[in-house]
Amino acid sequence: IVFSGRQNYPTVPTPEVSNELPGPIVTVEPIPPPGCWALRGQFPSSKSCANYLNCWDGVVIEQTCPDGLLFNAVSLVCDYDYNVNCGDRPLPTPKPPLPNGSTLCPDPNGRYRSATNCSEFYVCVFGKPIKFSCPRGLVYNDVLNVCDYPYNVDCKGAATPKPTPPPQTVSPITLPATQAPTYAPPSPSYPSNPPSYSIPWLGSKLSPDPWHQRTAITQSEIEKQEDEQVELQQPEQQSQSQSETPKNPWNLIQNIPASLVSVPCENGDVHRLNDSCTNVVVCRNGRPQLVQCTTGLAYDRSSDSCTLISVAKW
Repeated sequence: IVFSGRQNYPTVPTPEVSNELPGPIVTVEPIPPPGCWALRGQFPSSKSCANYLNCWDGVVIEQTCPDGLLFNAVSLVCDYDYNVNCGDRPLPTPKPPLPNGSTLCPDPNGRYRSATNCSEFYVCVFGKPIKFSCPRGLVYNDVLNVCDYPYNVDCKGAATPKPTPPPQTVSPITLPATQAPTYAPPSPSYPSNPPSYSIPWLGSKLSPDPWHQRTAITQSEIEKQEDEQVELQQPEQQSQSQSETPKNPWNLIQNIPASLVSVPCENGDVHRLNDSCTNVVVCRNGRPQLVQCTTGLAYDRSSDSCTLISVAKW
């Protein structure tokens, strides 16, 4: 065997170079089950307007909206009946009324109308019926499971409540119009002139009565008498201004002359010494006393004191 110095190795085939691109991967989209508009979501059921199909990746479960609601095919949610157009979907079948005396409910959490009174219904709680009544004038709608107007409900022979009477309107009370009197008011009456009285203890006769009647005087006479009082009382006013506490007008009382003191008088009698009543004689304890009011004051019989001339009454 002759070996050459060169060893031969098996040859490796050379791959052919190709310019072709690989084809795209084809994916097959799943098809939603019958009745489902998509793989996931809630969609209306053709069996009842209150039912819907709950679709989830090929799994379909038919469910029912809560009592009183229908499935809205536009918003795809359970909604009130006035927002839902059922189209060709049938309305839910009303539940049969619950007979009186029933102690168990066919649906543990359902609602049933009374078999004898269309305005009464039962709410079942864990299978036990609890009785309720609709407001006055309403009946129970066993389709929507709500209290409704009678013209929307087929009571199927059950008793219905009497219609609510219309409210009575109370007419307003009209008072007779008051008119002003057409007759003229009567003229005021004035008292006649007072009689004259004699004062024995003063020995004179005055007309009119000086004890109870004050005659009218002119403004000039009042001013003249006030000026005289100012001149007579200036020393006394100076002494009063030096005192810290004001003195009562009754401190001006002085003794009456002897000709008047000797005559007894009746307590409460008053005799004026001038027309402005700034100086008067008052009988106290059977003896007359002289009262001299300060400037601007006059004797007031009702209060038995000196007060303003404008309000003093004889």
